[in-house]
Amino acid sequence: MLCLELMTGLQPYSDITLDVTVAIALSKFQLPPRPGRLAISRGLTDDLWALTMQCWNKRPESRPSMTSIKVDIKRLRGIVGSSPNPRTGSTLSVLAVV
Repeated sequence: MLCLELMTGLQPYSDITLDVTVAIALSKFQLPPRPGRLAISRGLTDDLWALTMQCWNKRPESRPSMTSIKVDIKRLRGIVGSSPNPRTGSTLSVLAVV
């Protein structure tokens, strides 16, 4: 969920006002929806979203290992981190922290 928060600037499930409703959604394995334009402008690609979804798999044994995640982020960094942000000219992205 950290990746989602970094990409949107909002806590996951921030659209839900009651904590109990969030707990119910989590118990039913209801994941947050894919964020829109703001997250895309911050570097959310289809590949990064797919990795995020793999990390949220309800079966822990089906989630990628941290080693695998690190490899994937390094690979994505080449895709996401190499082009400058059109608004700021910066190449800094969320993936640059790994």
